[in-house]
Amino acid sequence: MIDLAFTLLSVVLVIYSWGIMRGSYVIYSALTLLVIISSGLLVSMMRYDLDIFPFFLSLALMTRRGRLRESITPLFACLSGFFMALFAL
Repeated sequence: MIDLAFTLLSVVLVIYSWGIMRGSYVIYSALTLLVIISSGLLVSMMRYDLDIFPFFLSLALMTRRGRLRESITPLFACLSGFFMALFAL
């Protein structure tokens, strides 16, 4: 279920970055995501998403506004704690 959520988030980030980033970054993101999805398995999607570095650039551009940055920071902190607890179990 978590892998499906990260797959959907990856698709949304590729679509979002289409208009705000260089074309080469968007093409790299889309092709890398296509290769990952074409395997047929979404297992370990979070790990494979780390290789798509333009995702981090688009997240940084998305949070340039103060209000969105202030709401995403606690969300990412809670998600970090959740994934750390999953790893420990």
